[in-house]
Amino acid sequence: MNPADIGLPSKFESFRPFQEKAIIDVVCSDKRFVIINAPTGSGKSLDSVAVSILRGRGAILTSTKKLGSQYCSDFSSIGMVELQGQNNYPC
Repeated sequence: MNPADIGLPSKFESFRPFQEKAIIDVVCSDKRFVIINAPTGSGKSLDSVAVSILRGRGAILTSTKKLGSQYCSDFSSIGMVELQGQNNYPC
């Protein structure tokens, strides 16, 4: 399986080692919440979007605007949009 097979952007040509297993483990889990504890650069962003696609729904919350913008730049081609708190929009 490669990322494009499940609808991820074509810029992601292959999964990193263990990434595919992590995605399958999360999708198959019967738990309400699942945490992936992995180091920087291991592909957690791709994992979370892949899980959202495979489950048919998802919301990704970030702690910084920069990370939110990174998600949007990486995944806007498949319909991801960014919403921020009300103080970031003119009234």
